[in-house]
Formats: sequence, structure tokens, C-alpha cells
Amino acid sequence: MRTSSDRRNSPPADAAVILALSALVAVLTAGPAPAAVAAAQWSQDGYGAANAGYNPVETDIVAGTVRRLRARWSVTAGHGGASCSGQAPPVVAGDRLFLPDQTGVAAYAAGTGRRLWRYRFADPMDTHTPLLAVTGGRLIVGLRDCASQSDPDGRLLALDAATGAQRWSVLRDAPIQAMVVDDGYVAVSGEDAAHSATTVFRVGDGTLVWDRLWVRMATGVSAGGRLLLARTTKPGVEAADIATGAVRWRRAENLSAVAADPAGTRFFATDAGGRLWALSATSGRTVWSRPAAAGPVATDGYRIYVARGNDVWARRADTGALDWSRRLDGPAGRAVLAGGVLYVPAAGRPLTSLVPDTGEYAGFRSTLDAVGHAVVAGGHLYVTDGSTLRMYAR
Repeated sequence: MRTSSDRRNSPPADAAVILALSALVAVLTAGPAPAAVAAAQWSQDGYGAANAGYNPVETDIVAGTVRRLRARWSVTAGHGGASCSGQAPPVVAGDRLFLPDQTGVAAYAAGTGRRLWRYRFADPMDTHTPLLAVTGGRLIVGLRDCASQSDPDGRLLALDAATGAQRWSVLRDAPIQAMVVDDGYVAVSGEDAAHSATTVFRVGDGTLVWDRLWVRMATGVSAGGRLLLARTTKPGVEAADIATGAVRWRRAENLSAVAADPAGTRFFATDAGGRLWALSATSGRTVWSRPAAAGPVATDGYRIYVARGNDVWARRADTGALDWSRRLDGPAGRAVLAGGVLYVPAAGRPLTSLVPDTGEYAGFRSTLDAVGHAVVAGGHLYVTDGSTLRMYAR
């Protein structure tokens, strides 16, 4: 039953119709909600767990804007005397980047280069340039000794990405020469004169998950949660599940994974003879292989870009067929791909940009000689020459 109070608080019939029509018009004319902008990220050395060197979400620095890049700020590495550590390409998460130098690791504001915090190594003279990955609000740092040649140790630690405070730390009786983070786990690997091992910890608290002797990763690569581990006491490789250590398949060849495709369905690997292989990550079968084609790799899943000698080669990722090649002014380094632009370093030369479909010059060269690969995230391009990091933006 409707009361007089209900009648007083209800709009007249005509007004109600008008309100309903207005609401309908608002819905019809509003259009779709704006798409969410992906947060800037380059969370580990090769962008993500696949180590593909490919950022699929860059929308600011693209083929039509790369010519307008200008240097905006720079950071010079701290001085650590005879330190084994040095500046290397950063990792990026949101509005900050994380950069190693001769004395430790520091966080900087991505837009301005302002230092936010610094973590100093306990012994910079005995610490190699660390391996970095950022995940879940934590910066994972893989360290190894440099003073001992026969029995170096490793240390893995997690720092709060916002403050630099240490959250956990574990020691390892083997150096950390390769590292990858995937699905809440961090796998580290390395060998010394005594033994080789691959060890997996939980990112959240550093708890040991599994440890295997006499197998190692050549590079930090995870293809759909699988690691390609080379046996060190006999020929062959095996694919192990990062979460459990369970072996999924084995092969007799001595292969070293250099990347996986972004979907995590294929490993790209090399052998001692310089052959480049594409393997199914789920079964280990050979998809294709090419002789005299090995080198640092980047891939978007459609093409694979290989640096070999002074050349950059673009091959079809599904067949290995050559699409194009380009000669540089010096020995080519690892390319990276973002926003439809391919960035390629050459030893002692500025970073150059190429069109991925053709290998033609895309319109940008850095004002700094490039060491290691470039990093592109959130409309910022980062290049280091080993002592100075420079950020370029429009």
C-alpha cells in the first residue's frame, strides 16, 4: 500500500518519464569506458619471465613519435674504486626504476631521475653487478662474490620497492649467474669449481622450494613456467617446472636457452656450434633450427631478431626463415622491441632504431654510446654506457 509520504517523495509521472529518458540518453551517448592504461614495467632483464626483450604495452614511444625523443636527465654511477659492480640496464615498475652501480642498488623517480633510496652492498669490492627483478612490491637482487675464483658464493635478497628496506635474505653455496622470476617463484643458477646448482625460492618470504645439483640455466628464461636446464656432468638438457622441479622432458643435445616467445610456448636456444634452435616448451620437440645463426635474441612471437657479428637478422619465429638483415657500424648487441620500434646497440656506438618489418632506420639515435640493451617503458627510453644512464622522452 502506498502512503501519502510515498506520494510526496515520488516525482510526478511526467517528471519520472523525463528522468528515465534522460538516464537512457546518458547511457547511449556516454560511449565505452576508457581503456585502462597499462602501468610502465620492465620487470626483469628481458622485460619479463620469457626474457624476450619485447614490451607489448608501450604506446607513447612508437614509430610516429620516436624521432621526437630528447635526453631529459641522466644518472652517473657511484664510485667504488676497484668494485666488480657497475651500472647496467635498469628494471622499471610504475613510476620508478631500479639501477645498480659500483656501490649498491638505488631507486629513482622515472620522470625526473630523483634518487628515492639507496641500498649499499656490505662489501662493494667483492660484489659483481647484481641481477635485478621487481615483482609484487619487492626488488629481488641476486648477488655473487667476485674475489674468489674457485669457490664464490651467492646471496639472494628482497628489498621493499618503496623504501629499500630489506625483507629477507638467503645465502647460497654457489654463485648466482642467472635469475628469473615467474609466478611467485625466483629461480637462480650458477656454478663454481665445486659444483653447479639451480635453486628456487618463494618470492614472498625467501622459503626454499627446491634445489637441484649438476644442472644450470645459462640465462634467466621461463617459458610458461618451465626452465631449460643444462646438465653439467653429462650431455643434454631438461625442462623443469619452476614450481615443483618436476622434469617435463629431456633432450640429448647441449643447449642454452636465450629467450622464450612472449606466449611461453617456445624456447629459443643455442648450441656450442652456433646453431639457433626453436623448441616446443611443452614437449621439447624441434620446431626448427638454423646453422651459424646464434646470438643475442629478441622476439615478439612473430619475428626473432638476432645479433650476430656486425649484423642484425630478422627471422620468422615459426620457421626460422630470414626476412631481412642489416649491417651496423660495430658488433651488434641485444636488440629490444617496443611500440613497433626495434632498438639495437653496437659496440662503441650510439643506440640506433630500426623499423621491425624492414630493418630501415626509424629516426632515432642516442646521444650516448650504448652498453647492454635499451629499456623502454611508460614513454621513457633508458640507455647506459656503463657509467651514465640517460633517459629519453618526447
